[in-house]
Amino acid sequence: MRTMLRILAMLAAALAGGEARAMIPALTLPADRALPWTYRAQPRPLRYRSGDLLITIAARPARDGYGWIVPQVTVSRLRPVMQGPQPPTWVLTFRSFPTSPIYEHGLSVGRLDAAGHRFVMWQAYTGGAHCCFDIQLILPDEPERGVISLGNFDMEMMTDIPADVDGDGRTDFVPRDNDFLYAFASFAGSFAPPQIWNVEGGRAVNVSAAPRYRALFVEAMAETRPICLEREGERNGACAAFIAAAARIGETDRAWAEMLAAYDRDGDGDERGPFPARLRAFLVAHGYLRE
Repeated sequence: MRTMLRILAMLAAALAGGEARAMIPALTLPADRALPWTYRAQPRPLRYRSGDLLITIAARPARDGYGWIVPQVTVSRLRPVMQGPQPPTWVLTFRSFPTSPIYEHGLSVGRLDAAGHRFVMWQAYTGGAHCCFDIQLILPDEPERGVISLGNFDMEMMTDIPADVDGDGRTDFVPRDNDFLYAFASFAGSFAPPQIWNVEGGRAVNVSAAPRYRALFVEAMAETRPICLEREGERNGACAAFIAAAARIGETDRAWAEMLAAYDRDGDGDERGPFPARLRAFLVAHGYLRE
């Protein structure tokens, strides 16, 4: 019986190894950009290779009765090439949420840190007005192996591979702080400061308050200040992002004085109170200012 079990185990390993080797001649995943994927354009499973990683994108019908699908991303890490059949050392399958077959999603692989640990990033478009990409990271390397969520962000797909912005050896994921959208203006009039995420200890950590990201907030101030100070149009959304960016780099007082002289008083009929008071309370609640 034990001999038979060993034979069956060896056969299973051989089949797994054969399947893994059959997957090796897969398409090469771009090293510098995200690869777009839609089920309508690519209904059959696709396999991609990135180093010793094999990544498969497939989909199954959703149980909604509306023709939606559930994308599935499988990441396999292969053993070094050796004699005889070698099954993958690790396999992880991640199922996304139900989505329209016409929605475009994104797949990319990058370096998580200077040590060479990697991430596979899946950006799933949720649909809806002005929304959203749900960003999931599959981490195939120890010690942070697993899947973590960065969250939902109202933005365009990140087509470039995230990089180390501040030079500390750790990749920075830089969306925008979506809490600012609609908070003080319509969507078209809203602006949002940068939000920076790192992966630390196998979890996503918001590191936006770290002084090493000063350059990002200087740039954000330069973008929003002229709109806030132009004294016309729906500008309070820009003023809010301008003050938030200034708060990150310790320039709140100067920026606040400029904002007070320029913000839109005519459009400030909110029953919750005047714009400056609401803005200060908002920035305190969201960690940009202290009480």
